[in-house]
Amino acid sequence: MHKQADSARKEAEAQHKLLDAGAYKLAADPLHPVGPPERLSDVPKIDFAPLDAAAKKLKESAQAYEKAYDAKAQKGLDIPAAQRAQVNQLMATMEQRLLDAQGLPGRPWFKNMVQAPGELTGYAPKTIPAVHEALDARDWSRADKYAAVTAGVLDNYRAQLDKLTAVLQK
Repeated sequence: MHKQADSARKEAEAQHKLLDAGAYKLAADPLHPVGPPERLSDVPKIDFAPLDAAAKKLKESAQAYEKAYDAKAQKGLDIPAAQRAQVNQLMATMEQRLLDAQGLPGRPWFKNMVQAPGELTGYAPKTIPAVHEALDARDWSRADKYAAVTAGVLDNYRAQLDKLTAVLQK
């Protein structure tokens, strides 16, 4: 996402320089005149900090879970029935934590904020689809909004993973 935003910013700056220098007029065919392209919008600062922080915390939680799971596995994963029921209940609802009730912009039936079919890719998946598709559409305010929404979803998932880790550590 950072690279995508930076690339869009560089593309807009390069096009603005060409437009301001009149380069499109110089390159135009006098027999078939075509106007210059529409000026690309400037790319503002998009706040990816909440999303970056959520991803970093999720990675730390995943490492803690892996460590707790490995410790249980070394003991043969023989855990009491009540603890096993807790683990199963938490695991059964993990994927639901990746959902947002509002769904993706323009496609509210897709609730998963981490992976969904792309708007223009058929069934090919897009990761962090709301943010990536907003960047593709040069809709900077939507990208900013959904970076925060997706961060909240990742935090919710991480909280569930932390509960699961705590149960395994008992």
